[in-house]
Parts: sequence; structure tokens; C-alpha cells
Amino acid sequence: MSNNIEIKNCFEFVCPENWNNFEKTDNKNVRFCGSCEKQVFKATDKETLEELSKGKKCVAYFSGEKDTPFIMGETVTPMFNSDIQLD
Repeated sequence: MSNNIEIKNCFEFVCPENWNNFEKTDNKNVRFCGSCEKQVFKATDKETLEELSKGKKCVAYFSGEKDTPFIMGETVTPMFNSDIQLD
């Protein structure tokens, strides 16, 4: 199964907005979306994504060294297989 499919299954809603357009906060890993008026949390690894999704947070998942997220949106409760490699 593709890693991309596994990551996309973690999101209830995929956000069409742009991470770089969100308002910066005091925390470099959190931005504010003026459209939905929610905080968006940056995740760069599976563990962070899984932890944030426990609270159904809006998450921008960055894969590797990219400047833009691979996928971004509101997460669902995690159903990860710990053997899956995301990067």
C-alpha cells in the first residue's frame, strides 16, 4: 500500500489553503488559519502526526525537507500501523 494513501486516510477534511498564507504565531510549528479560525500544527514525522490527530487537530504534514506540506487538514483519530514508513 502506498504511503501517500496511509497519510491521506488520517484526514477527515483536506484543506485547500496555503500554509505560507497562514498567520504566524509565537510558535514556529503553529500557524493560524483565518478562514476556519483554527490553529494549524506542523508535523514532520509520523509520531507528531499521530499525537496531534488524537485531539483532531488541524495539521500540516511536511514530508522530508519540503517547504510546503504534503497534505493539510483536520485529522481523524489515528489508526496507524506502527510498521508503516511515512518518509
